[in-house]
Amino acid sequence: MAEHRQNIAKLQQLKEAMLTMLDGLREGDWFNILRFSHAVLRFRRAPVRVNPEVIQKAKQFVTEMEADGSTDIHSALMEGIDQLGVGEALNIIFFLSDGIPNVGVTDSKQIRDNVLAAQPRNFSIHALGFGDNADMLFLKKLASENRGVATKIYTDIDAALQMKQFYDSIDAPLLTDVSVKYPETEGSMLL
Repeated sequence: MAEHRQNIAKLQQLKEAMLTMLDGLREGDWFNILRFSHAVLRFRRAPVRVNPEVIQKAKQFVTEMEADGSTDIHSALMEGIDQLGVGEALNIIFFLSDGIPNVGVTDSKQIRDNVLAAQPRNFSIHALGFGDNADMLFLKKLASENRGVATKIYTDIDAALQMKQFYDSIDAPLLTDVSVKYPETEGSMLL
């Protein structure tokens, strides 16, 4: 019974986080939502531009989400990558999960390898793990390998506040794709 209540709380928190994300979208932004459990269900066939009517329908799509215990992370990520680059959309995936892969490809390393092999262009994956069952090690590796960050969303803290803090941390990066080249001179050494 306690586990059931915790699952309901995590799902409610995930919904709150997604609603916060939808409220943060601006007119002209592009987005889509992919729900995943035993299969991937899309909000729209392809990413759509933000407008008030679309946001209202997206919020309804989110509030109708139900958990069934299945987590097909691999299929969700592959579908998300396939949708990148539509219109003027930024190539960013916000990946929200409260569990570990238990449907389809379930090996975390294989999922990460497949994501890296599938990316046709540069993009970022930001990962949010909800509750104690989220595989944060996997999410951190996935995000860091794909120019993103991973954050744990704690069940006993307000999800909207945690989402605002997360957004603030990624909203305006000062530097991206930075590389440093040091001169190679004979006989010199940095200590």
